[in-house]
Amino acid sequence: MTSPGSSEPAAEAPPVEYEPDEPLTRGALLLRAGILGFDGFLVALFAVFFLPQWIGSVPFPISGLVAGAANAGLVVLGLRLLGRPHATAPVIGFGIGLLLCMLGGPGGDVLVPNDWRMLVLVFGGLLPPVAVLLWSRMRAASVTLSTDGRPTPR
Repeated sequence: MTSPGSSEPAAEAPPVEYEPDEPLTRGALLLRAGILGFDGFLVALFAVFFLPQWIGSVPFPISGLVAGAANAGLVVLGLRLLGRPHATAPVIGFGIGLLLCMLGGPGGDVLVPNDWRMLVLVFGGLLPPVAVLLWSRMRAASVTLSTDGRPTPR
């Protein structure tokens, strides 16, 4: 494929997943997945703590959208370092952290308000990384035919 107006081939996008030269040991794989899961948990905590932000007299839950971007970045990092099955660790960590923050504490204290801001946090924090995972799955499932007629992954 060439760029319009030039005879040099156009640069293609780098692959989403990184294939290491040597496969990771099970311990290294679980350690990396655990670190990414803990990062997702921390994203949930910070998103909950910054959820009650206000601009003047208007609630402004920007932390839900920031959490979605951070989780999507963690999932892309997980796809590059670990591969598809273990790249869900940040999403699982985020979900566990969010559920723990939704539980009532001693005296009935709740960190997450029970209004529309909770929906912004849940959907804003989970939809972007799930979309990245689905996009990665769809991209891996797409195939092209090689010159000999056999399907080859793109």
